[in-house]
Amino acid sequence: MNIAALLLLLGITPPPEFPPPPPAPKPQPVAEMPRLQNPALQPLLEQAEAGNADAQFDLGTAYYNGDTGNVDYDQARRWWEKAAARGDKIAQYNLGTLYDEGRGVSQNHRIAAQWYRDAAQQGYAYAQYNLGNLYRDGKGVPQNAYIARDWQEKAAAQGDRDAMYVLGSLYRQGALGISGDGQHALAFYWLEQAAMRGNPQAQNELAGLYARGEGVAQNEETALKWWQAAADLGDRDAIATLARRYQEGEHNAIMREQLARWYREAIEDGDHTVYGALGQLYAEAVPPDYDAALRWWQTGARQGDRDAQYRLARFYYYLPDGKQISIAQIRNAFSTFVQGCDSGETPPDDRCADAAYHLALINQYGFGFADETRPNEARKNWQQAAVWGHPVARAWTMDAVTKTAALQQKAEAGDARAQYQLFVRYNEGDGIEKNQTTADRWLRLAAEGGDGDACLWLGLRYYNGMAGLEKDRIAGRAWLDKAAKLGDASTQFQIGMIYFSQGDDDDARRWLRQAADHGETTATAVLELIDTREHTKRPPPTTSPTDNTASPATRP
Repeated sequence: MNIAALLLLLGITPPPEFPPPPPAPKPQPVAEMPRLQNPALQPLLEQAEAGNADAQFDLGTAYYNGDTGNVDYDQARRWWEKAAARGDKIAQYNLGTLYDEGRGVSQNHRIAAQWYRDAAQQGYAYAQYNLGNLYRDGKGVPQNAYIARDWQEKAAAQGDRDAMYVLGSLYRQGALGISGDGQHALAFYWLEQAAMRGNPQAQNELAGLYARGEGVAQNEETALKWWQAAADLGDRDAIATLARRYQEGEHNAIMREQLARWYREAIEDGDHTVYGALGQLYAEAVPPDYDAALRWWQTGARQGDRDAQYRLARFYYYLPDGKQISIAQIRNAFSTFVQGCDSGETPPDDRCADAAYHLALINQYGFGFADETRPNEARKNWQQAAVWGHPVARAWTMDAVTKTAALQQKAEAGDARAQYQLFVRYNEGDGIEKNQTTADRWLRLAAEGGDGDACLWLGLRYYNGMAGLEKDRIAGRAWLDKAAKLGDASTQFQIGMIYFSQGDDDDARRWLRQAADHGETTATAVLELIDTREHTKRPPPTTSPTDNTASPATRP
């Protein structure tokens, strides 16, 4: 059974044979009625007041357009109501649009439906289309897909391509109680009719049917042609689909350039949402053009393109070889995006979670030895990322809360190791708000309780005058020696190296020998270096200035 026969069987009147002349765009009241020819409105006003329906319509249009000097929707409505009362279907339609869109009146879909119905019953296709949409969406009227279909079929029979698209969508969604082959056939038929008449949404959906083989034999080449047609008309979904397929490697550099052209045209038209995608095209080119990508992302970020802001931040974080950027720029890029997520500018999603996670890493650890860390901000970022669903951040925050509570309990009971671990958390802001005073208290308690790592830290602070302590080499040595006695070979080696770096060879030799005896092989090499350094020392002369014979140098 062919499509035409199927339509007749279902009681559907097929539309005129393709190609009919394309319908005019959906009119706003402005576009539909330029009947006002005379700029001098007084004669028109006189005719309108005399009851001339055409004059009433034209006068309403003049007020709507601002031809009277100012746009006045209220006056437009007043005169269109007079024309509509005399049966002017276009005035009835225009009144429907005023109430449908809330122009000069409170938005009221019920009243809009009444005016659309008056015009639709007179056969006005645009009113039939809009009334059908109200029934489809349940706005101002009970939602009813079947009544929606009836009105859309009336509009489609007059060649309305948008009505054809709506019909195709209704059948495709299964809203009309038809399933299986019949559903697919009807959806394909109406979408194809709309697509051939230039409806970009229909072209995009039709491309998807061909790509999936839904209701038609699968044909990737035909799908691509319809996507390209829709993209040429500015359909963002089609452009996005083509972009994804390019990025997946399905198409060549020609496609990339075509996509880039579409994106640039969209930008010229004032669309600030495609900078991110445009930059990505250049970043994923073969070979990649990172400079071009960076320019588009930076421009888009300044224009408020959220996708560009996110891509720019990640680009900064994972810079290709040869590119340099400061940690401040990286932090600011992620912060800008996270702030948008936090403020509701963008509903939190996976990108928000990822951005907060990276910002947490930056603030927690920095990028290098000299980088500034911000542990308290990092803790907030961890929590944000966790709330937004990042799995690592969730694990981190849960672990931090659980471990901190357990450590607190043990530390308060006198456990030196728990006291030291609390010191680390408070000192670094690891899962807990950074607090230097509290950290110092736990460090001293842990050292006094005999924790080797705590003794090492406290010894370093005294030995070098760190963390607010005055330099005290005697106290420093005492704590370092205690750490060495309590620690393993690695600790002994570390303390030996501290003394070695300060030129304190005797103390260095003492602990390096201990480390070597316990299997720290590197300690042996350092001991040899100390011996070499001792050999190269030059003692003062042992003879008088007049004695030309020097005594041999001896080791102390």
